[in-house]
Amino acid sequence: MRDRRRLFWSAVKLFILLSAGLGIYLLYEHPSAKVGTFLLWGGLLVVGAIPLLFLVVIILSRFFPGKPDNREAELARLAAELGLSFSAGETDGISGRFKSLPIFNQGNLRRATCVMEGVHRGRRLVACDYAFGEVWRDSHGNRTEYAEVVSAVVVSLDCRLPRLLIRPEDLLDKAFTAAGCEDINFESHEFSRRFHVAGDDRRSAYQVLSAQVMEHLLAHPRWSIELAGRDVMAWRSGGQEAGKFREGIEVLHGFLDLIPRFVWKELGEQREAGRQGAGEQQ
Repeated sequence: MRDRRRLFWSAVKLFILLSAGLGIYLLYEHPSAKVGTFLLWGGLLVVGAIPLLFLVVIILSRFFPGKPDNREAELARLAAELGLSFSAGETDGISGRFKSLPIFNQGNLRRATCVMEGVHRGRRLVACDYAFGEVWRDSHGNRTEYAEVVSAVVVSLDCRLPRLLIRPEDLLDKAFTAAGCEDINFESHEFSRRFHVAGDDRRSAYQVLSAQVMEHLLAHPRWSIELAGRDVMAWRSGGQEAGKFREGIEVLHGFLDLIPRFVWKELGEQREAGRQGAGEQQ
């Protein structure tokens, strides 16, 4: 489908170039012609050419149907490069595996596709497109579906984590703050301005979100992070391209690498505490 869209817009660009060339030629050959006459014939040419243009695109798309979704191919290549398995179709059981994360419990529609899975940098990782929402059926059995899609990266650990949500702040958050419903704020005014932070324990939030971690997240302001149960997730709205998925994986690894070592020790996560890249604070 995407290849056909590109083909269509390429044909439109070609048509515009040809029309512009013809217009310049007519003006050059008939400089005394009235502008109104020229515009009239030009308008008739455009109106007459549009059906022809669509016909050409349809014929070309029949003979050149295009390749499979380029995005799926790019994600498959990314998975292979990272040493992960890849499944383009719907994968069962993803929402059940990560039920500690609220996003995987929302709605009666839960669908994971383009799933990359495996061990990456010593961590158990799953990255996928995840759709969640509602499905209704009317009295005639017609199905209506509403879903939101996110690109999610999840790492599962060996310890129970404090519940913590860090996401880009929106206008609604600012309105609640103005009404006195404050989120967790930090010494970094820039971080507090850019991110909404919520959690069950402020002390844990302050420990996890060290200055290094905040600086890392400020460098990637479109990504959200959530900790719950034994899972940590980075996500971003929409089905992202392979390059953005790579960024999300790096965002999550960087977040975990920069959490201070003493936090991992308190949580009993010895594998993370023993990492060379663990946060400098002891």
